[in-house]
Parts: sequence; C-alpha cells; structure tokens
Amino acid sequence: MSRIFTELGFPRLISFEMARLTTIAVDRGGLWPDTESRWKAIPQYQSSYEGMLPQGAPTSPMLSNLAFYRTDVRLAALASAEGFRYSMYADDLAFSSESGKTLVDVKRFKRIVLQELNAAGFRPNLRKTVIRGPGSRRIVLGLLVDGEQAHLPREFKNNLRLHLYYLCSTRHGPAAHAVARNTSISSLYHHVRGLISWAESVEPDYAARALEKFSGVEWPPVQPRSFQEADWS
Repeated sequence: MSRIFTELGFPRLISFEMARLTTIAVDRGGLWPDTESRWKAIPQYQSSYEGMLPQGAPTSPMLSNLAFYRTDVRLAALASAEGFRYSMYADDLAFSSESGKTLVDVKRFKRIVLQELNAAGFRPNLRKTVIRGPGSRRIVLGLLVDGEQAHLPREFKNNLRLHLYYLCSTRHGPAAHAVARNTSISSLYHHVRGLISWAESVEPDYAARALEKFSGVEWPPVQPRSFQEADWS
C-alpha cells in the first residue's frame, strides 16, 4: 500500500505511515523477510501483521482502485483485443461479448484473465467466477443486466418485501423484527432505508412504493440516555 503513496509523490517514510493510517492490521503468521536495511533501524516496523483495507472506510475505494490500476489497464486492453467488453467496480470484474463467441472461446479467455490476475499478485475467488451463456440470468453488482436497462433481481425485492411485512405487522413490528435479526432497532432502520435508497437509483417507481410503506412503520421513540449513563470511553 505504501507504494501507492510513493508513486503519488510522497516520501517513502511518509508513504509508509499513511499506509498504516489507511489500513487495519491482520495477523499473517510471520514476519516479512528483512530485505530492506532502512527498516532494520526501526524495530517497531517489524511486525507479524499485514495492513488490509478496512471495508466501509472512505479511503478504501480509491486506494483499491489505485492498487488495481495497472492490472485494470492490462485487462481492458486484453478484453478489447479478444473482442470482449470489460467492466470493473472495486473487486468485481465482468466480461461480456456479442453473439459469436463459443464456450471454448470464453473458457480460453477466462484462463488468460486468471493468469493475468495471478501474475499481478491477486487471488481470484473461483467460487464466484461463473460463465453465463445465452438465456441465463446475468447479474452484475447485484443488478440484472439481461435487458435494455438494469433492474433489481427478484431476490432483492423479496428480501425488502419481507422486511417491510414484519416492520408493518402489528404482530411483529420493529422491536420483534430487530430481535429476530439479532440487531438493534437503529441498525435495522438504517439497513432497510439503505436498501430502499439503493432501489431508488435503479427502479424509482418501485422504491417510491417501498418508501411509502416504510414511512408508515411505527418506530419506537429513542430514549436519550442521561449524562451518568453515557459511555465516554
């Protein structure tokens, strides 16, 4: 990660510190080989932990894109040369083509892409690597893209419908639904509202109907804690 900041023009030590600030420590079970003498003078930098980008941090998407930039350029050129369209968002890669490509062509291109990723130091998730042929459901970033416009898949709508049913039900309501989900009422509120916000960007009419139901939910009032109860740790 420090290489990214160095290539942006920061001095090496500052780049290293900035990399530490924007990553979280994950135990990797061993020390890095001490091949660079400048780190020998700073024993605190010798650690069995490796910095990983924290999910949800505002810095992670940009740093992820910068880390993948060179490979992204190579994959784009490779796809163009092989007659494929290439789309990338964070760590999700999608390749598509017009009719005329055979299964043999697609499998050969898949091998080339996996070799390119491995050579660049990335480890593809083979469990999520799939080939979808003509007539199959094409889902990219959680959206169905098998028509003229992207739309929400049935599973997403069923999940949101279930949330709204329990939230609006007089037999359940927000409190019981939060307990069943093993979460807090506040977290549940923001989770479901976030699903509706996502839907708004894809299918506004559907999201408007969902938001109308969500607005009718009787949320319990939030009880502010007293000064003595507040957690100041």
